[in-house]
Amino acid sequence: MLKTVYKGTAVFLVFLTCVISSKVALGSQEIDEIEQSLSKEIGNDVEITLSQPLSQADKGYAYFLLAVYKHDPLARDNAEKIYKELASPESQAFLGSIEMLKARDLKSGGFLGSLMDIFKKHKYVQDGIEKIERSATENPANLDIKIVRAIAYLELPSLFRKFNVGLEDIKTIINWIQEGKVSVPNRETFFRDKSSIYYYAGRYFLKMNQNGQAKEMFLKSSESSDQSPFARASRKRLSRLS
Repeated sequence: MLKTVYKGTAVFLVFLTCVISSKVALGSQEIDEIEQSLSKEIGNDVEITLSQPLSQADKGYAYFLLAVYKHDPLARDNAEKIYKELASPESQAFLGSIEMLKARDLKSGGFLGSLMDIFKKHKYVQDGIEKIERSATENPANLDIKIVRAIAYLELPSLFRKFNVGLEDIKTIINWIQEGKVSVPNRETFFRDKSSIYYYAGRYFLKMNQNGQAKEMFLKSSESSDQSPFARASRKRLSRLS
């Protein structure tokens, strides 16, 4: 009986290691050439913009984007520090996403190192979820928080059962835009725009194999802005779906 318990625990730990080691954070996408190109473009654009005078909030978001798309640990620490200082309604959600980035980027040395770090990764993700959920519960009509949660949960392993929460968020965001309840620009310096929102909506539908709806979202993204990296990525996605 005891031998069976140990065997079951070992199998579970190996499974958990594989799951948590997968991409679990905001902006962490499938590793294909489209996502690699998108991440590179965003990182380069943000680095240029970061050299200009920015508000503290924009500076925090710029560092956050570098942490997401360039896996930059220094940028992640800078973003975390700024969001703790800002203490805005959105800050808690961003801090939650940063916890997930820590899990994504945690490096382990070999199999034994992975086993030792697996619970640390799990705790990072769980802490991140708790921060995001608290922020969303306290601010149910906050567009920025819904966007953060939707993107954060897109690549979260199914173990955490948050895909449908993110899906409902992205659907709500799209409805708010279409009904004119929120004002979102077609293109914005830090990609807080329709092009990126529709792109991530397309990614959600793509993961559910709902290619018709995915095409619709990618088309809207590509039409929102000719020059946005998300629009270019959407056109690439469309070419694969046609």
